[in-house]
Amino acid sequence: MAEPLPRARTPGLATVGPVTPQACTDELLRSFLQSDPAHPVADEAPFYLQRPTDAVRKCVFQGRHRGFGLLLVGQRPSAVDPSVRSQVTTTVYMRLTDRADLNIVAASSRELAAALPTLKTGEWRIWA
Repeated sequence: MAEPLPRARTPGLATVGPVTPQACTDELLRSFLQSDPAHPVADEAPFYLQRPTDAVRKCVFQGRHRGFGLLLVGQRPSAVDPSVRSQVTTTVYMRLTDRADLNIVAASSRELAAALPTLKTGEWRIWA
């Protein structure tokens, strides 16, 4: 079995995949401190952004001042803290059927929320 590739020590598109929310938060903060505009960080956002720490909120709210781009990936918009969700500028949605998630989308666009349950596999909508 091949050994996994070593993790880069310089910023890049980092896929954060540790098994605990604290490990994800630690990786996010390390990436924030090494950031520049061309290197976002991605992860399953609800895993560590459901109850963000003050340090994570600082990354989200003040990251642009340091050139920190953050790409949040998740399947449950309702599971991400509202203060973090408020900082999102562009969202790509695939099929959503959960009422709580659709209510979050409907706050921005009722038309979009109505369309999401009808999307087929591979279809998506973008909201900016």
